[in-house]
Amino acid sequence: MDDFWYSPVSGPSSAGLAVSEDSSLQCSAVWACVSIIARAVGALPFHLYERTGERSHTPATSHALYGLLHDQANFLMTAQVFRETLTQHVLLWGNGYAYIDWTSRGTPRALWPLRPDMVEPRLENGRLLYRCTFSSGDYSSMNFRNMIPIPGQKGFQADLDPADVLHIPGMGFNGITGYSVIGKMRNVIGLAMAAENYAARLFANDARPSVVIEHPGVLKKDARDNLGKSWRANYGGSDKAGGTAVLEEGMKVKEVGFPPKDALWIESRKFSVIEICRWFHVPPHMVAELERSTNNNIEHQGIEFVVHTLMPWLVRWEQGTGLRLISQTGRYFAKLNVSGLLRGSIKDRTDAYRAFVDMGALNPNEVRELEDWNPYDGGDEYRRQVNTQPVGAVGGGKNE
Repeated sequence: MDDFWYSPVSGPSSAGLAVSEDSSLQCSAVWACVSIIARAVGALPFHLYERTGERSHTPATSHALYGLLHDQANFLMTAQVFRETLTQHVLLWGNGYAYIDWTSRGTPRALWPLRPDMVEPRLENGRLLYRCTFSSGDYSSMNFRNMIPIPGQKGFQADLDPADVLHIPGMGFNGITGYSVIGKMRNVIGLAMAAENYAARLFANDARPSVVIEHPGVLKKDARDNLGKSWRANYGGSDKAGGTAVLEEGMKVKEVGFPPKDALWIESRKFSVIEICRWFHVPPHMVAELERSTNNNIEHQGIEFVVHTLMPWLVRWEQGTGLRLISQTGRYFAKLNVSGLLRGSIKDRTDAYRAFVDMGALNPNEVRELEDWNPYDGGDEYRRQVNTQPVGAVGGGKNE
């Protein structure tokens, strides 16, 4: 029995904080990057097409798989929520798994997400399987084959055939399992979380520097302790900001200014956001980090996000779906539509549409469909500009 390079991800960071897939979402930059990518993948229309010719195809709306991909993945989840959930799993754990519930006729009936930490890809005697471990109440309605109790524990274990698992992996080294981004960037997240904790402690003290109370005399330990407790009880914390201190016995209050390390802390928080965006390939302006963004480059950064960030995930979804859910006859294929995300400004789109219509590549109704407008009678006719002709076809040439 071979363990297929499987190991838990959770562990301590160099900043001293434990970072796991769940705790990493407490970091706002991680939450923003994961939600931006997952929501985008979930929101795109996912269509099943049937090839009707060498270069033509039509939506296969009568196919059993069409509704699972486009409308509802199971009786609890819409298709959008299902894709968003599985994409989130890939971004955090490095792998997204879903159980395929087949009918007796061999058509997919439902798709059920599986927690990645409950699934272990394994190679046994050269054969790939997915070992799923779960408690007695989890997934009890899915009727797993080969379900066996775990000796001495409350729960069950099932070895799933690859044909029963939709697996969307992230980037990996063996072609099967993906790396956990959270595991690889644990130190970056730990640093960001440590800076967040420092900020919380600072603001718990009304975001003020440390205070030194000077007493003209010598105080015993009990007196010093009581004085410190009294000061914190009356003037510590943001809810007591602005209070007036009354000092006795010649005492004086002196505030200690922000040391250089506090200025470095502010810069480190900015750097952590940029660094986390770099790991997820998300433009910083999409997580509200606008320091280096302008009105001139944000539109282009948005297109780069679709091309360089989303597209690899979309191809994984399309090819993973084709491998596990679609027969390999080549008759059907699944496609996520990104045309809406790649739209430029209204002026750019108008100029492009005009050029396509003038050259006969699109008809007016096809343009209206791209803009989600209703067609009109006569709009299906293709047109072409005919007011240009080759040089020399008319009189008035150079040699005349």
